Amino acid sequence: MASNEYHFVTTWRVPASADAIAAILADAEALPRWWPSVYLSVRVLDPGGPDGLGKVVDLWTTGWLPYTLRWQFRVIASDPPRGFTIDASGDFVGQGTWTLIPEGPTGDSAEPPTTVVYDWRIRAEKGILRRLSFMARPIFAANHRWAMARGQASLRIELARRHALADPLTRGPAPAPRGPTFRRRSQAAGTWGRSFDPTRLARLELRMWQTYYRRQPARLFGLLVLANREQARVGWGRALLAALWLTRGAVGFARSSGGYERFRPDIERGYRALGLPATVDAADVARRELRWWVVRREIGLAAGEAAGAAITALYAGLYGVEEERVAEAGRLRGLAAEVRDRGAAADLDGPTGAGRAYWPEVGRLLRDSYQSLHAALERAGSQA
Repeated sequence: MASNEYHFVTTWRVPASADAIAAILADAEALPRWWPSVYLSVRVLDPGGPDGLGKVVDLWTTGWLPYTLRWQFRVIASDPPRGFTIDASGDFVGQGTWTLIPEGPTGDSAEPPTTVVYDWRIRAEKGILRRLSFMARPIFAANHRWAMARGQASLRIELARRHALADPLTRGPAPAPRGPTFRRRSQAAGTWGRSFDPTRLARLELRMWQTYYRRQPARLFGLLVLANREQARVGWGRALLAALWLTRGAVGFARSSGGYERFRPDIERGYRALGLPATVDAADVARRELRWWVVRREIGLAAGEAAGAAITALYAGLYGVEEERVAEAGRLRGLAAEVRDRGAAADLDGPTGAGRAYWPEVGRLLRDSYQSLHAALERAGSQA
């Protein structure tokens, strides 16, 4: 199975008849109403036959992670109320089959339940899914499981709503289903990334540098998620997505010896995922971020001053402040990079060793750098 190919089997046990469930699942146009956490927009392009065979539907969907999907499906097999099969195209390519299996009487007055099985075999063609599946399969799989769990809960609510409409005297109104968790909102200018804990962020960056040079991409990814949440104060979805793009860029850069511009789009996508203010140019920030990586790579052991200047320019673009305000923070972080590089070059154990002679000093400089940055941003905010 290719890295961007997935096979999911979901099973629900629903206290309702197969006929009632089938009627809801077959009503594609109602999906945004009763399953709004996943289905943002649905449009029927071709109604198909009386049993739904041949129906063509255009969909815009989302999940827990902060991305959306555009895809279509055609009903290629239909046997109501036992189920139907769809053929998907677009950001998803593959087939999904709903199977409804009525269970026997339960022995009480309740309606016999139905087992609902959804078998979903797809190839992910959306750029982010295709490019990052090699590293993020568990996260994308968790996103699917989240969406299906929301579907089961929403289906129960929709069944209750329909029962209430059919018998309003004996049933109260059903609660509304939960809507999408992700909204594409940018934070206000002057607030983004300013409430971090300098000591915690410095510790996370120190550990990120250590895992980067020890070629441990999985650990780097995990630390980036935590650092994103600490610095940008975003939810897990944005933090995960940004970490995926930034890890991809960093790992690719580490393995390359030129043509560095090709890593800028991944950095830009990472910053965009963090919900930068509308006044901040994410493309420009990505160029500045990449610039300090390249400066450090090309100058080598004496890159501290130049790296500090590049980091200062990055902070100025990222936070919308004058370079003078954040110059000390940039200088200290650039110096931390030089201390690490010189220490690793002199270490008999090489760059992947324990680094006891230099990592403590790198950690101190990073802490001082982030404390300086935090203080500078607070002063800038109070004077705005």
